[in-house]
Amino acid sequence: MNSSTNNTASPQWFHEDKITIRFDARPILAGGGHPLGDVMQQLTTLTPGDIMLLITPFQPIPLIDKVKEQGFEVYSTISDGLNHNYFCKIPLLT
Repeated sequence: MNSSTNNTASPQWFHEDKITIRFDARPILAGGGHPLGDVMQQLTTLTPGDIMLLITPFQPIPLIDKVKEQGFEVYSTISDGLNHNYFCKIPLLT
């Protein structure tokens, strides 16, 4: 499974029009919470090829590792001091 965590060329699976969920975790984090449960629940609603965007003030490495363990591809960028983490449900190969 490939993943990218930098500002270089986006992976082949990444297409802006495939983002079906945009989740800003900053309010949860500011309140002292952790968005893992919310993110994992949202990921269950994706269909193959869909992408979830998670916005955080830092790169959430433990959360990213958990998402990868669930079989999702991950691509992260930094823009305006915010981390944009893209999670894609990859279609099963038949």
